[in-house]
Amino acid sequence: VGQAYAGAKFGVEVDLWKNFLGRLEKAQLKNMEYSLKKAQLVEKIEVGSAVSSTRKLYWSIVANRMQKKSMTALVAQVQKQKAQSEKRYRAGVGEKGDVYRSDSQLSDTKAALTGLEYQYQNMLINLKKMIPSYNGKELSFPIVNIDQNMGL
Repeated sequence: VGQAYAGAKFGVEVDLWKNFLGRLEKAQLKNMEYSLKKAQLVEKIEVGSAVSSTRKLYWSIVANRMQKKSMTALVAQVQKQKAQSEKRYRAGVGEKGDVYRSDSQLSDTKAALTGLEYQYQNMLINLKKMIPSYNGKELSFPIVNIDQNMGL
């Protein structure tokens, strides 16, 4: 019985010397305070990064919509040119190569328009991933007048 008591006394004394005047608790408290500050800074950085990424994606969507508007107008113009070249060819004034060239141009611009639409759909998917509360909802972005919005 005496040995067990001496062992317990020695363990308590060692613990007291280890934690002399609360040094261990103070160190642990400081570590916890530093960990809290670090976590707050990391959170602030992550929020800033998320906001920045969302803004970048939003302006990419706006630019894509503006490109689509321009490309749609270009498709209409190329269709007119194709009709004119076909008309000239039928009248015997134009060449068949002009008709083929305008047909190729029309195909290229339509393909570019399809590519823009594909990019737009991918950007919407990425936006829905970034902002989960929008998942499953229909998102649409109107074509904006960038000069008016940017004060140009």
